[in-house]
Amino acid sequence: MLTIDFMSGMDGIRRPAASPARLRAGTRTAARRTPPTRGIIVPAMKPGVANQLIPTVPNYAVASPFASRLPLPRFAAVFAAIALAGWGAMAFAGSAVRTPAVAASTKVAPAPAPLAPASDTITPLLAAFQTKTGVPAGIVVINLQTGATAGTNPDQVFTSASLYKLFVAEAIYRGIDKGSIRAGDRAGNAGYNVANCLKYMITISDNACGAALGSMVGWDRQNQRLHDAGYTNTWLRAQGTQQTSAADVATFLKRLYDGTLLSPNSTKAFMELLAAQKINNRLPSGLPTGASIAHKTGDLDGYVHDAGIVTGPNGSYVIAVTTGPWRHPANAAAHFGELSRQVYAAMQGN
Repeated sequence: MLTIDFMSGMDGIRRPAASPARLRAGTRTAARRTPPTRGIIVPAMKPGVANQLIPTVPNYAVASPFASRLPLPRFAAVFAAIALAGWGAMAFAGSAVRTPAVAASTKVAPAPAPLAPASDTITPLLAAFQTKTGVPAGIVVINLQTGATAGTNPDQVFTSASLYKLFVAEAIYRGIDKGSIRAGDRAGNAGYNVANCLKYMITISDNACGAALGSMVGWDRQNQRLHDAGYTNTWLRAQGTQQTSAADVATFLKRLYDGTLLSPNSTKAFMELLAAQKINNRLPSGLPTGASIAHKTGDLDGYVHDAGIVTGPNGSYVIAVTTGPWRHPANAAAHFGELSRQVYAAMQGN
């Protein structure tokens, strides 16, 4: 049976969580758009290059069509040389005439306006969230085009609830990249293989799969590696409370987006799971049509979190919101949605 971490009040390790009646699906896969180019486009010549622009200026080779063929009388040779010179001049003249048109055809369309910097425009919105809700909050926003960052209480340590599953998933994917874990391996006593448990753990926050995969990689064994990687406020524990901060989660998501966390295949698989998230009543609720988010939520004993990568027409950004404890956790979703709407408008310049 799948258990869903949704306002459950459970820590997601071994105790079952209550299942919601229905979860709103429909997160659209984040898609990055690149400005079109004009000219002749051919497939990439090497991996990692999307396409290559080939200039359309003709390349004329001037050579005698009679070379090394038949001996010519002297007057014929002179005549051929004169005719050949005229032919070459016309060819180069034609090239000169066409060159300006080619230059015009290879102009690159202007890029979309860049995201607003995550700075003074964003910071007041984050501070106002905590003032309005009266609930402790750690929030970080990172502009993924520039790296500019804004935050309020970024290093405050919170009970991570199911955000810990991000770090467990990364450890599993790391094992897959190294060959020490296979996607088809049985995931403990969860009743699924590793691939399916990753899917359920991320998309519906299944607790049994979280516990099984955490045991596979070793809870406490991960902490030194995580701290060495800069996640100094994050702790995974076999017994006790999992902990993290908005700064750690935001840094994690930025690295995943940048492709510096895992192999290309594992990065793609992880991002697809986050984009398929089924718990969408918080940050996604404040996004307009056309925007997309790949994210993970967390709920435990009044702690309510959501963190993800948002993509709009002008670029992408990370937003990580850790909050709690709430006296009435059911009130949190509307505040998350309003904050998401404000941040998106500011970042996209709307």
